[in-house]
Amino acid sequence: MKGRKIKAGIVYTIGVQETKHYRLRKNNSQKVYYEGKVYCCEVPNHTVFVRRNGRVAWCGNSIGVVTINMPRIGHLSKTKKDFFERLGHLMDLARESLEIKRKALENFMEKGLYPYSRYYL
Repeated sequence: MKGRKIKAGIVYTIGVQETKHYRLRKNNSQKVYYEGKVYCCEVPNHTVFVRRNGRVAWCGNSIGVVTINMPRIGHLSKTKKDFFERLGHLMDLARESLEIKRKALENFMEKGLYPYSRYYL
């Protein structure tokens, strides 16, 4: 970077795993051939399935993270149906919250304001 060598931690690579045991709806996916590293991955639903150190997780894009306290839902719920109703309600609230945040960020970007950079670009 500007003649300096940047020493960084571990960099992970995103790849496509093709196996006969995994089903993917073809109408919602596409392969894009690209040479080089991908530094920011975005998918239509803003959620990426990642694996690191043998563990897997669903990872959100750059919009934000919402944490749901699953043990609390389990403690408050009397039945399985009640549990999933509470979970569904909280997931709806989380989605609405992130949609509001996305719209605000898109509005800022249209005005040339990039909230996650140190300087206005």
